[in-house]
Amino acid sequence: MSCMNAIDTNVLVYSIDPLESTKRVRAKQFLMSLDRTAVIVPWQVYCEFGSVDGKLMRAGRATTDAWATVTLLPARYDLALPTLEGGRIAHRLQQDSQVSYGDAFLVAAYVQAGANRLYTEDLQTRPSIAGVEIVNPFV
Repeated sequence: MSCMNAIDTNVLVYSIDPLESTKRVRAKQFLMSLDRTAVIVPWQVYCEFGSVDGKLMRAGRATTDAWATVTLLPARYDLALPTLEGGRIAHRLQQDSQVSYGDAFLVAAYVQAGANRLYTEDLQTRPSIAGVEIVNPFV
């Protein structure tokens, strides 16, 4: 079985944040090492990344316009759009796995898109949720 990878917002943010120089280098190397055809980014991550990038830009910590950066995501990675079924999956995940509302929707998007590995700095208290392996790319 091939691996479909998912990338969480924090990994993408570290790749552009100059104040996190060590993680920035690691995030960039990590993202470049992934097979682009085996990566999905959920709509929620796309939105969160754009919001954080805009904040970094307003704080003088981003080198490019937030919109320019965000438009690169769907050009590079498959974008997983939300569905009604994803909402039902999220509800079950929140009840069964005791994850936060936001994390339940993210994991539901990963499950629906067929991801079996999630790269994130979050959710480190569990090795997997709903069959999605949780991996911290910074350790």
